[in-house]
Amino acid sequence: MDSASGPRASVRRRIEFSDVDSSGRYHYGTVIRLIEAAEVELLAELGLLDSIYTSMPRARLEVDYVSTLRFLDEVEITVEVVDLGRTSVTFGFVIERDGDVCARAKLITVHVDGDGNPAPWPEQARACLAG
Repeated sequence: MDSASGPRASVRRRIEFSDVDSSGRYHYGTVIRLIEAAEVELLAELGLLDSIYTSMPRARLEVDYVSTLRFLDEVEITVEVVDLGRTSVTFGFVIERDGDVCARAKLITVHVDGDGNPAPWPEQARACLAG
C-alpha cells in the first residue's frame, strides 16, 4: 500500500496474552481479529457500518506473515480499499510495529442480497468505497 488507491483507515492495538501461543509468538488467527478491527473502523468512518457490514461475507483471505509479534507489542493496522468491483470489494491491510511491517493481508468480500446472492453495491456504498 505505497500509494493511496481508495479510502483508508488505521487502528492501534496491543497484542494480548490470548493472542499468543505457548511459544509467546502471536497465533496466526490473531491477524484476522486485527484486520477485522481495521475493516470495521473504515466502514464506520465511511458511514457504512450499519448499512452493509452484515451483507458482505468474506470470499477470500490471503495473509503474508513477515515478522513475529509478541505479548504486549503495540501495532498499527492500516486498511485501504484497493479494488471495487460490481459486487465485491478488495481490502489491503498492513500490520506494523514501530514502522516495521509484520504482516500483510488481502481480503475480498462480496455484497449479497437478502437471499445470500451476489448483488451490486448500493449507490451510496459504491460512492463511499470508491472514495
